[in-house]
Amino acid sequence: MQQRFGALDDFPPELANTIANYCYRWALLTCNAELRVHVVNSANYAEAQGSPAAYRESLQQALQYFPDALAQLRTVRQERGHGDFTSFCTLFVDKYKYNIVNASALRRRIARVFGRIDEIPDLYRTLKSVAVAGEEAPASAVVAA
Repeated sequence: MQQRFGALDDFPPELANTIANYCYRWALLTCNAELRVHVVNSANYAEAQGSPAAYRESLQQALQYFPDALAQLRTVRQERGHGDFTSFCTLFVDKYKYNIVNASALRRRIARVFGRIDEIPDLYRTLKSVAVAGEEAPASAVVAA
């Protein structure tokens, strides 16, 4: 994830977590046959109208779009300031986490409160801590060195 998108620590936690969840779903779908059952039974799969090809394609398109979108968000922060950056991050999360597109601010708030979300909370933070723990040498290796 970090190789493709870079560190996501400069983004709001909700946005970073949404990207982590997309990466996780893609890994489940493409890497582990046992875990594919979980993905196929997920709400996201149902939203893909029961079509595995459509579900896979929607994930793939999003993951291909994310690097450019993140670069654009970083540019917005540099050129237009934190306020616009925060607004665009909110729109990103609305689209990719809550599936809200072309709605008024009021409808967005209502959808965020009552919408069903199929994400693992704090997944980005968990994956990050596991990655850091994996980089640390075991105590026995430190002593032996």
